Amino acid sequence: MDNIKSFLESPFFNTSFKTRMHYIQLTLVTLIIILTGVRISQKPSFLPITRSDTMAIVMGVKTIVVIAYQLLTSHVGSLKRWRNTKVYLVLNCLEVMFWLAVVVLTGMGMQRFCKGAYCGISVVIILLALVMTSFSLWAAVTTRKLRREERFGGQSVLPVHQTSMGEGITTKPAAAYTTYRV
Repeated sequence: MDNIKSFLESPFFNTSFKTRMHYIQLTLVTLIIILTGVRISQKPSFLPITRSDTMAIVMGVKTIVVIAYQLLTSHVGSLKRWRNTKVYLVLNCLEVMFWLAVVVLTGMGMQRFCKGAYCGISVVIILLALVMTSFSLWAAVTTRKLRREERFGGQSVLPVHQTSMGEGITTKPAAAYTTYRV
């Protein structure tokens, strides 16, 4: 158990790399959506388009929305009031399961029909979905680490509000102004 805990606390899960990882994920998701469109166009017309064919597009759009939410609420000042690391954690954990479902469903679709370019593109989509699963797992662990830092001290990365009290300006963390526990 200590080995797992020490690995999860290692510099591999550095929270400062999280934004760059989101941009890498957005690039991979865009590539997966494009390849899925090409894969659907390669499918013979006598075979119907099934959920296993379109699942990667749906999950890709969902991932774009989730990452856009995280990036916008973290970096745009007027949207920071909707920033919540608990929501980030739940969404990133769900991402792992959803991309694993893309791997399984695409593999099940390959069992029914796998010939030529359609099969090759399906294999590439499965490999990219596995990479997205591992990147989503990294993001979930990193978000957990970020949440623990915010809750239990460490280097807080919460936004800071400035208030004027008497003669000087004092700075308080944003958590001091919340009426609920994050």
